[in-house]
Amino acid sequence: ESLPSSWHERITLENLATASITTTSSIGFLGGGGSNHLTLTCRDWREQIRTSITPGAVFSDGWGFHYQHKNYHYLNAWLEPEGLQALINSLLDEAGIHTVNCPEGLRLRRHRNLGFAINYGPHSLDLTSLSDLSDDEKSAIHRNLLIGNTTLQPAQAAVWAL
Repeated sequence: ESLPSSWHERITLENLATASITTTSSIGFLGGGGSNHLTLTCRDWREQIRTSITPGAVFSDGWGFHYQHKNYHYLNAWLEPEGLQALINSLLDEAGIHTVNCPEGLRLRRHRNLGFAINYGPHSLDLTSLSDLSDDEKSAIHRNLLIGNTTLQPAQAAVWAL
């Protein structure tokens, strides 16, 4: 079974078989190389793919996983949430895109020369305690705060100059 034509124009591959995996017998695979080496686990299902594209990772039984052509990615298995997040973070790092893993309920946004933080969660959050922010970023939030505080109570927001 081939992908729909709109996908086929972006990345050429064919699904040869779809295999169910019980959640108690997850299949691990290795991917990447060097400093981007990941060990991830899939569950529920995976697809065996035929393509000329070299997979970014390979299951222990030889089936490929994660096919990429230009900026298009095809994941042919269902990853555990932590594994999917690790893979996305790895791809963003490779692209030079800085990310911040926020605690539940916290949203960060930048618009032009302003930074925004909104606490949608039920607990107070300290912006300067976010481990993915550099010391310079934490200092800039504290030093350039325009609205709010570095500690956000539920339903509070902060705005700072970048």
